[in-house]
Amino acid sequence: MSSKIDDQLLDEIADLVAERIGLHFPPERLGDLERGLSAAASDFAFDNVDSCLRWLSSSPLTKNQIEVLASHLTVGETYFFREKKSLEIVERSILPDLIKSRENDRRLRIWSAGCCTGEEPYTLGIILAGMIPDLKRWNITLLATDINPRFLSKASVGVYSDWSFRDTPEWIRRQYFHKAKGGNFEIISRVKNLATFAYLNLAEDAFPSLTTNTNAMDIIFCRNVLMYLAPRHVRTIARNFYRCLTESGWLVVSPSDASAELSSQFAMVHRSGAILYRKGTASAEPDLVLPSGEPDGSRISWAASSSPLEPETPAYIPPAQLEPPRAAGQGAGTPSAEALPDEALALYEQGHYAAAADRLAARLRQAPEDEQAMTLMARVHANQGNLGEALAWCDQAVARQKMNPGIHYLRATILQERGALLEAVRSLQSILYLDPNFALAHFTLATIARQLGRLAASDKHFENARALLATHPPEEILPESGGITAGRLTEIILRSTARKALR
Repeated sequence: MSSKIDDQLLDEIADLVAERIGLHFPPERLGDLERGLSAAASDFAFDNVDSCLRWLSSSPLTKNQIEVLASHLTVGETYFFREKKSLEIVERSILPDLIKSRENDRRLRIWSAGCCTGEEPYTLGIILAGMIPDLKRWNITLLATDINPRFLSKASVGVYSDWSFRDTPEWIRRQYFHKAKGGNFEIISRVKNLATFAYLNLAEDAFPSLTTNTNAMDIIFCRNVLMYLAPRHVRTIARNFYRCLTESGWLVVSPSDASAELSSQFAMVHRSGAILYRKGTASAEPDLVLPSGEPDGSRISWAASSSPLEPETPAYIPPAQLEPPRAAGQGAGTPSAEALPDEALALYEQGHYAAAADRLAARLRQAPEDEQAMTLMARVHANQGNLGEALAWCDQAVARQKMNPGIHYLRATILQERGALLEAVRSLQSILYLDPNFALAHFTLATIARQLGRLAASDKHFENARALLATHPPEEILPESGGITAGRLTEIILRSTARKALR
């Protein structure tokens, strides 16, 4: 196979990869791009790489082509307990506060974005297993996503060689892994079952979304990912991560990922060689440094100093365009009743959920029967992880909008997240009574049926959803989906059914 690629064509493909996958290949990394493209040409059944790339550039990339390119262009360098300094801050400072604050509802949501072959999410699972003795009584979401399907396939198997443990204490391998064939090691089921692996393209897919379970996250890990992406994508991803997080939620990145795009959205925390970003108002946290000595064998042992860990920039500044106009008789900054709903929606869409809730509370004091304000208040609380409050507002909205399938769907997704699966099913059945063509209802019924072990019912609802989605243009955004298109939901269904077939 010819290994020489025309320079102009290489530049065109670099632009295409940046646009559709988000990966940025500056001049000094064009050699990496060329090697990856040469390997991808074989997967596309081309003997000549130049011909392959001319074919790719001649029409829009399909999802399958994106996956093939991503499998050759993304970096798979990772291992367990990589970059310990950020992990120690999470274990010694962030997670204890979260766990204490969730003693009543026992709910925790973490997302590993760009999870590679699974070492990072399983590392987080090991940390959680060491911190929460009654793990089965908690509703833990440990979402792990990547654009590389080969990485996801390996991660879901959970089997690793010695190379993945190259900077990991030996007791962790003894306690959390079983010996597997070929001298490898398999993660124990108690930790393995915590993680949910899913495909997600940070450059193209919509998030936060209830459909992809990317909303109301307490912590997002995105380490050694953003450094490879084009700046314009980093800006968009930063905004979306901000919206995905609960108030005072955390974004954990690597020092090499730090950028102005992130610090313009979040409060930056930079201590002891670790980089974290926080949403919401600043608060003091203990500064943590790596310990000396051996771990105690039951959890990772970190040492803390007394220096405060404080954000270096303010976390939330309301946009100037949202400053409400003054009306006669109103003081500075007092919104008019008419302006409140629009301002609340704008704040909600930017991820400023606490500020949006304040606006909505003021609106509902003035107009307690405002159905749209009730519905938006339910969404605001759901995206903050306050599921009890979200459900209460949702019930009020449903009482006034009994024929609105959208509010029934919101209620069903909240119930599903709370673990009230049978009640969620009843809400979804109400939707199909009102609108038999509501594809998302069938999709969610399929996922719940699978959770309950009712595989025949799951298959039936997945097939119904696929049939309904086929009547929509692939690029059409589905109502109530959080920005998911008909084509993307079809792909999610195909992946879900394909994984089942492989079992």
